Amino acid sequence: MLASKNASMSQLFVDWFAEDREVTTVTLHILSPDAIQDRALECPILLQPFVTADMAELPGAKYLIDNREFCMAILPCCMQSIHPLALAVHWMLHSMRCPFCKQGTDSPLSELCLPSSCRSKVRAYVDKIRSEMNQEIANEDVRHILDSMEDTELDSSFALELVLLRQWPFVYPRMQLQVTLHIPLATVHTALELVNPTETRGRESVWNPCPHGIGLFCPLVESSCDDIVSHMGTQLNHIRRITKAIQALKPGHVSMSLCYSSSAFIWQVVRMPMIQISENLHDSSQQLYYVHNDQRVDIGKASICWIKEATPQANPHKRSIDRILVEVDTHALMDRLVYGHMCLYNLQGTEDTGMRMQNGVLRFAIPNM
Repeated sequence: MLASKNASMSQLFVDWFAEDREVTTVTLHILSPDAIQDRALECPILLQPFVTADMAELPGAKYLIDNREFCMAILPCCMQSIHPLALAVHWMLHSMRCPFCKQGTDSPLSELCLPSSCRSKVRAYVDKIRSEMNQEIANEDVRHILDSMEDTELDSSFALELVLLRQWPFVYPRMQLQVTLHIPLATVHTALELVNPTETRGRESVWNPCPHGIGLFCPLVESSCDDIVSHMGTQLNHIRRITKAIQALKPGHVSMSLCYSSSAFIWQVVRMPMIQISENLHDSSQQLYYVHNDQRVDIGKASICWIKEATPQANPHKRSIDRILVEVDTHALMDRLVYGHMCLYNLQGTEDTGMRMQNGVLRFAIPNM
């Protein structure tokens, strides 16, 4: 952030960095109003004189350092001048490339570069603009599918569903983690009797048979979410239930997948490779992926962390899970949902017997080959 390298009381050097912190830092020369000799000089973005510029979208926001206001930032690449608040909004929305000569990096600006005097207001405004941009993308999706339909009236509820699938606050509560214990299929019935307590049978949150053994759907709790990545975990009661099942059934492998739950179906969206439960059991992190056109696409990762034992256990099935963590690219996940819907909606006129119709609209499980 602030790198006080010298200059007068009216001029400072500040370091602005990208969200990943690994790209080259951009060092800006910033000036206060009393350091600007040409009082009529205008910011090329705000089209207002630097010394009196005010962003109507950020009422009352000031770029203050040590209680001094700074109103001009000079870009080191081409020496162009721009208001620091206008530059912050542009770089947070897009990438840290110069608006004039396009030099820079493709990563967006970290809000931590901004002083506390304006950080929250800039963040709120950027979130608002980004939401509007996402809405426009959603509208483009709807227009795209409308254009792709021939002599077919698009069901309004399906169009609304496409729009909502571009909104992370709508998608996130509907995401669930499926944990699968890989056991011989001949033992599934006995296993379910063992791991499902009598009082829970008939409820949704129980172990169920699946193609590779038995599976449990776990709600996800979001711990943090920036503009791109969501960090989620599972509840402690589900961690205990999974641990007990592993200790009782002694499966050879465990795997996880991220699923989207609609009003009628639960769809697998992405999955992870199997984790072997062996004597050298240790914390494991695997990529969450799906396959599209024979190409694997990674959009996150899932981790199983085991409780460290005071003395090593010879039997790995005696170990207990400490936590399960999921990290996913939210935009990539929403792309997966939206375009999966759009692709399979166009199949409603085919003879594919694997598809089901509901109220005239095709409902389907998103393919994950």
